[in-house]
Amino acid sequence: MTGGSALVVGLVVAIADGDTLTLVNEDFRQIKVRLAEIDAPKMRQAFGARSRQSLAEVCYKKRAVVRGFDVDRYQRVVGRVKCDGKDANAAQVRRGMAWVYDQYAKDKTLYRLQDEARSAGRGLWADQHHVAPWDWRRGGATGETLRGTLNPPSCSHAARSSVRPVMRVGLGFVPPGPAEAHALLMNRLRRSTGLDRVALDSGMAHPVARDGWSASG
Repeated sequence: MTGGSALVVGLVVAIADGDTLTLVNEDFRQIKVRLAEIDAPKMRQAFGARSRQSLAEVCYKKRAVVRGFDVDRYQRVVGRVKCDGKDANAAQVRRGMAWVYDQYAKDKTLYRLQDEARSAGRGLWADQHHVAPWDWRRGGATGETLRGTLNPPSCSHAARSSVRPVMRVGLGFVPPGPAEAHALLMNRLRRSTGLDRVALDSGMAHPVARDGWSASG
């Protein structure tokens, strides 16, 4: 793994689950991102579909700024994500749609948000038999397995009239062609920031393949 950090800016085009998304930068390169310091229920786990829907409400089709800390074994950028200025990592914990990932958490304020969500019985904390994803992955799954289909927030009428609807591909959503996606991305970035180019720090910036982010080391 490569240390350092990288600033990645783009438009969120896919939500895999409650802690993983894909964005497209201005060069139409897809970058998979794993939200750092949190762990959301998996799709076959109770609250998995609802957690995914929650992240879609926060980030889908929005401008995202990712402060990447590392690249995991699945070639995803791991970092803190802000979607239209909103801290997505913190939002998922606050909504009760993700746990603080004890093994990797550095931001101790996330624990306060988790305690508040637990006390209020929000999201997964309403389930008396909730199981942390790291335990569930080891075979400790209990409780009801929820299944559902993500229904991302709709585009505005103006966006629908100028850009063809996105296509469903697997668990994510991708634009039907580079021209439409690029136009939508650049319009959103310019309206929200005035940026003409996506900024990448040198610490971890390497060419990005269409199926993810690659880094040396």
